[in-house]
Amino acid sequence: MAKNINPSRLIYRIQFGSIEPNVPDDNGIYHEEFVTGREVWAGLYHLTQNQRYTLAGQDVSQSIAYFVRHDMGLMNYSHVRVDKTVYQVIDYAPDSDNAHNSFDVVTLKAVKKRG
Repeated sequence: MAKNINPSRLIYRIQFGSIEPNVPDDNGIYHEEFVTGREVWAGLYHLTQNQRYTLAGQDVSQSIAYFVRHDMGLMNYSHVRVDKTVYQVIDYAPDSDNAHNSFDVVTLKAVKKRG
């Protein structure tokens, strides 16, 4: 998907994982918690204007994209944590090549907290 990317731009440490119910609180209510599955280096990927319009039409205007080294195992994760913010994976575009210079693009949207 992403060609001609400079690997020196891989400066962010992001965590792929999932949201799972945690231990119930005093009232017996389960709260969701991010559980890390894999941590990788990533770089910010700038979406094209056409991609922004497409996402805006899907009510995903507040989205961000990162590129990561090609790894098909990352497709199994539903969420990503960057610093302390949890995002939902809305698109994972893997590179068709399996070369050493292959990168995948992950498009994310911020998870709205309930309560």
